[in-house]
Amino acid sequence: DGEHAADDLALVACAYRAWGVRALERLRGDFALVLWDMARREFLGARDGLGVRPLYYANVGGAICVSNALDAVRACPGVSDSLHAPAIVSFLEHGVNRDLSTTTFAAVARLAPGTAIHATVTRPQPAVRTHWRMPDPEPLWYRRADEYVEQYRAILDAAVGDRIAGDTTILLSGGLDSTSIAATAARVTARGTTPPARLRALTFRTPAVESGEELRLATAVAAGIGMAHESRTLEFAPFTGNPRRTPEPLDEPEAATNEAIYAAISAHSAVVLGGEDGDGLFAPPSFDAMVRRSGVVATTVRVAMHTLRRGHHPYLGFWLRRRLRGLGRAPVHTRPVWLSASAGAASEESVLLPNGARPEAALRLGGAAWQAVHESVDRAVIGAPMEFRWPLLDSRLIEFVFAIPPVPWCQRKFLVRRAFAGELPAEVVNRPKASVPGYLDGLVAAWRARTGAVLAPLHERTREFVAESLLAETLRAGGTEDVLAAWRALALDRWFRQLEAA
Repeated sequence: DGEHAADDLALVACAYRAWGVRALERLRGDFALVLWDMARREFLGARDGLGVRPLYYANVGGAICVSNALDAVRACPGVSDSLHAPAIVSFLEHGVNRDLSTTTFAAVARLAPGTAIHATVTRPQPAVRTHWRMPDPEPLWYRRADEYVEQYRAILDAAVGDRIAGDTTILLSGGLDSTSIAATAARVTARGTTPPARLRALTFRTPAVESGEELRLATAVAAGIGMAHESRTLEFAPFTGNPRRTPEPLDEPEAATNEAIYAAISAHSAVVLGGEDGDGLFAPPSFDAMVRRSGVVATTVRVAMHTLRRGHHPYLGFWLRRRLRGLGRAPVHTRPVWLSASAGAASEESVLLPNGARPEAALRLGGAAWQAVHESVDRAVIGAPMEFRWPLLDSRLIEFVFAIPPVPWCQRKFLVRRAFAGELPAEVVNRPKASVPGYLDGLVAAWRARTGAVLAPLHERTREFVAESLLAETLRAGGTEDVLAAWRALALDRWFRQLEAA
């Protein structure tokens, strides 16, 4: 709200006065900021380490145009509308632009997560510097096992409490991550918040592919913690309706359905809390990574003790090594057959610095896929007066989880299960990771039945990147994964038509 926004602005200004550009290293939370120092005539723009809030900029005749909304930068006089072809090819191949510093438009740059741009009147060309990296802390050893649980709950309390504001909706499934967020939010607000917070849980379900377990467990959790709960039924129909134009192409065939979801949330709340990405946060390191940090003997002892106590081996990463050696069938990315030979190469993937503590977790949390998620639900993109917030991506939480012994605490989210035993139903705490089998197959089958898999003539800009006849054949006879990839071409075509109309 306006009061908290003013508080945040004052906090940033005070931090800058005290520490200058180094103040960015001390900021917590999700932010995109622009600051102009009138006395020094210096400009500073920055983005939070996980890239939850976007920031874009363009150099125009010696000036800098910067905004958290891509369309606002494009509207600056002198900013070219020329496309950046490698970003479009990357979108068609992978569903995202893998270069975190570029956009679909050649003249508009994207500030990468955890970086800042700095310029002065005497040095108008902005310099980009890194102010945050994925933590690589020293291992954290406690005498008592309960200390890990206590510390995790304390940090999670702070991460959730800092993100609650007024009327807040929590997206609730029957899984461990969202239910732990809901239970924490209920506990935090029970202590009192300023201003008072009103919470509700919202569950979306798709009866065509779900068994009803998600809704049953979510309802039980909401009742147990005393939280108002609502469920809504969704029927997904790809490429129906007339969704609003997004600043860049999105790999989202169900955009119209998503807009209905945003409308349902924003009618009640300006803030929505999600439980992503607990899987990424607790992704355990391989045996090799643990040995590099703790040594062979200590690692082997912990692995053996875990196996004896839990009755199963911890994740060791050996299966991946076997596949890479050719002993199994490793998935190999191939360029879609319908991509035009003249389309050129895709953007190079942004390279994250190696992380010794949690290599796999760092890649999952900081990669291009999560950046695409953040930007797809940004307020400037969805067009609804609401803000998505992700407590499990709090930098304090990441620093703590990256420091604790991965055996046993990061195995199958053991720390979370231990922390919420007795607070959440045992059925939820002990529930294994669940998926919705057959959902994507059913989605493709329903789309083919509704449309006949007939490809309408493509926009001329789309044909610069896509071979129309090969795309039509893939949509008609390709497997599920092939069709899902081909839908990106349909999403791009829709985007080009909306861009032309705009």
